[in-house]
Amino acid sequence: MSNYLMHMMARVGMSEPLSRSMLQHAKLVSYEPEQPIWKKGDTLDYWQLVIEGLVVASAPKGDGERMPMFIYGNHTWFGEQSILNRRPTALDYHAACDVQAMRLPAALMVQALDREPMFLKRVASMVSWRAEMSADTLALMKFGSPAMRVVMGLGLFTEALASHSERPPTIGFDGGLEIPVTQAVLARLCGVSRTLFSEYLQQLAANSWVRIGYGKLEVQSIGTWQRFLRCLRRDSVSLGTATIEDLLMQLDVHAVV
Repeated sequence: MSNYLMHMMARVGMSEPLSRSMLQHAKLVSYEPEQPIWKKGDTLDYWQLVIEGLVVASAPKGDGERMPMFIYGNHTWFGEQSILNRRPTALDYHAACDVQAMRLPAALMVQALDREPMFLKRVASMVSWRAEMSADTLALMKFGSPAMRVVMGLGLFTEALASHSERPPTIGFDGGLEIPVTQAVLARLCGVSRTLFSEYLQQLAANSWVRIGYGKLEVQSIGTWQRFLRCLRRDSVSLGTATIEDLLMQLDVHAVV
């Protein structure tokens, strides 16, 4: 575990001496499904790393529901924005399934940013890309048709998980990727009913873009999904009128060959 944590800290630009120093203050924690990690208005005393599981950051709505904004999977850091802004979090964070995580004291993280230029550069890059991803998600949830919410939502989640939410989506990916949560959870993340989510998912499965398993979903050919998302970001696409047939055709157009 120590070697793994050292590697995770090195990947975000911490030097070996800093990583060893940080490791002395690290604490392993676990969360159960749907357990709150932070609530809107909380002060974040820790920067956290998902070792295994999924954490969702969402904006609470007045009706008691939550609008998902970001998903953090295995080997992904989270919580840095509120720490850097020195403001209470504007989002709720909760575990989407069983989560194993590591905490680092926020005060030590801020001190490290002052001392280590490479760490500062990596965190700044991470914050910039995550802000762009949040903007994409917000537009999707506000203006997207139900089909667009499901298809683009799965694409955004896949992209975040494949890249550990740390680097811009210009680096190619391929193969498949497993999202280890139920369809009910994914439907909530996409902002649609369980019935509607299942309907669109079956059509994606029939076209071999996803593989449905018990309590999990495997997204196929993530390189194609990456090209699909790049097209949506680059071109003027009507989020509100896209049908599942339109989106399946777009996936076919951007198939990795």
